[in-house]
Amino acid sequence: MTGGREWIPRSDALRIAQRLRERRRALGLTQAELAARAGVAQSTLVHWEKGRWPDTIAAAMVNALDAALQAPQGWLLSHAVQPLPVPGFNAGSAVAQEGLSDLQARIPPTRCREIGPHARRLREG
Repeated sequence: MTGGREWIPRSDALRIAQRLRERRRALGLTQAELAARAGVAQSTLVHWEKGRWPDTIAAAMVNALDAALQAPQGWLLSHAVQPLPVPGFNAGSAVAQEGLSDLQARIPPTRCREIGPHARRLREG
C-alpha cells in the first residue's frame, strides 16, 4: 500500500472479481445492497464484479468492502485460497438439530438454489 492506496495488478482483477461476486452471493446480498453497505455506486460494483478494477483503489474502500463482505481486513485482495464460511451456517448444529446426514449438512439449502439441481439432489438423497 502506498499513500493510502492499494495497487491491483491486472493479473489479479478477475480473481478478485470472482471472490467479490461469490462472497456477495454467499451472504445473500444483491449488488445494490452490497454497494450501499460499502458506500460505492452500484454501477461501480457491477464493473468490479466483471473484473474491471482500477490500477489502484483507496485502502479505505478496500476496508469498507471487506467489512461489507463480513471478511477479515485485507481478505478481498489477498491471495489466500481458503474461502470464508457461509455466515450463519453451522454444520455441526444443523446435523444435531435436524438429524441431517453429513452430506446434507455440508450443503445448506440456500446454496442448493445457487448451485442447482445436482446439489439439491445430493442434499435430498
